[in-house]
Amino acid sequence: MNDIVEFLRARFDEDEVAAHAAKDSPIITSIARQNGKRAAAEHIARHNPARVRQDVNAKRTVLNVLEHWPSWTGPDGDLPARIALRHMAAVYADHPDYDPTWT
Repeated sequence: MNDIVEFLRARFDEDEVAAHAAKDSPIITSIARQNGKRAAAEHIARHNPARVRQDVNAKRTVLNVLEHWPSWTGPDGDLPARIALRHMAAVYADHPDYDPTWT
């Protein structure tokens, strides 16, 4: 389970760094609005840097809980914590360090 936990921690760190770097940049939202892409602008606004940082903090909390989950098995014989970690990692399936055996 350590590999997937380390992978997720690294991705959360990357997300946080990217959000912090973008915190003072209204460029994307401005461009989307100028091009008449209201839905895109609203999506970008909903995923502003402050919200991304809050999301990263929430995911870190969940990760910390799952990492220390009791070792009981679910109906399919797999650990529920591992199932949850696999779903969290699948968001980053396009990352070169992602291990497809996690799914």
